[in-house]
Amino acid sequence: FRAIVTPLGGDPKKGAVVSHVNISAQKEAELAQLDLTADLEERVKELAGLYAVSKLLRNDLTPSKKLFEQIVAVLPGAMKFPNIAAARLSLLGINAETPGFRPSIHSLVSPIRLTDGATGEIEIVYLSSAPAEFEGPFLAEERSMLDSVSELIRLTFENSLASKRLRDSNRRYQIQLENLAELSRSGIFDTNNELSLANITEVVSDTLSVERVSIWRYSRDRSSIIADELFIRSENSHSSGVELRAADFPTYFDAVAANKLVVAHDAVTHPVTAEFAESYLKPNDIAS
Repeated sequence: FRAIVTPLGGDPKKGAVVSHVNISAQKEAELAQLDLTADLEERVKELAGLYAVSKLLRNDLTPSKKLFEQIVAVLPGAMKFPNIAAARLSLLGINAETPGFRPSIHSLVSPIRLTDGATGEIEIVYLSSAPAEFEGPFLAEERSMLDSVSELIRLTFENSLASKRLRDSNRRYQIQLENLAELSRSGIFDTNNELSLANITEVVSDTLSVERVSIWRYSRDRSSIIADELFIRSENSHSSGVELRAADFPTYFDAVAANKLVVAHDAVTHPVTAEFAESYLKPNDIAS
């Protein structure tokens, strides 16, 4: 309550009227205003953090250690207690942390999942205790902000990586066209000329960016296959004469005899090529 003294007739000697006014509602309104101001200050910090990350990603679309360090440096300042906050970002084999980051029981994590299967996460921790809020010591709006940052990172790198894949695909296509034109000009497809196996293996290796290219033929009795040409790109070497016998690799020879196209992304475990693993694939570092 607040006391209000009003002199009688304007003369205090004649007495006075004392009024007691209930100001609880006024105090509550003032406190509510202070709370609203504090909440608005927190929203401004969160939006400023999100905007700063967005600006960083607009200026640099390529995942890098430097970019990740810039992103995590922004995040503690967006939290209610920035002085005890630290952040970490991990994606595509790149890890970045703010100075002093360490695992904490007070942790807010948002996963990042790219369509190509790559996964990562962004994490904010408090390094010491803080008052309980929506999610541990973190505000609901801080959870929303962190998830928005995670989604922004995902969308940015999805678009960036998709553009890179398209550029790489166009580059490979251009190389294929150039190599095909080169082979055509060389007369290699002219039936009147002898086919250059060495030339073919080099062009195929360059076009597909693969380490080994070989051309095999059956022996006369079809009991084995013999390498007429083997090109190893890293060594820039050509060889021939390697022989693989059907008696040693029956599954593969049966598949080839059945006119099957064998595509083995993991040749060591593929059911058709696994029998080559110990004697041929592993010694020659062949994976697929």
